[in-house]
Amino acid sequence: MMATPNGKANGTTVIEGRVEARNAQGVMVGGTWYNYSKFAQITPPQPGSQVRLQVSGGRWIRGLEVLAEPQTEAPQETGTPTTDQLQIRLRALALAVALHRPPAGATEAPVFLTETTLEAATKFEAWLLRDA
Repeated sequence: MMATPNGKANGTTVIEGRVEARNAQGVMVGGTWYNYSKFAQITPPQPGSQVRLQVSGGRWIRGLEVLAEPQTEAPQETGTPTTDQLQIRLRALALAVALHRPPAGATEAPVFLTETTLEAATKFEAWLLRDA
């Protein structure tokens, strides 16, 4: 949703939109940074919050109202694993391969059990990603 000015009241402009970023000095809404006024006590909102700002001088936040908190539902699997997920999967696979590796000094050629190794890797990955 784009930030939308809702008019002027008492020399201030009312801006509504989603918080795209924040820092110690202010928030970005609709691609524009707005700074906290030193004359107002503002509780910084979380990124992703839907807010209504009372802005004076084109950039100074005199008032801030959180209209909706950011959604905190679990991220959905998109089909493309993140770098962290890939690292966890690689580690799980390495553990499974190590588990099925023949002991040092074995004279027979190893029988590499692909299905068993992949099942073990899947179980290791699930364990590594479990809720703490």
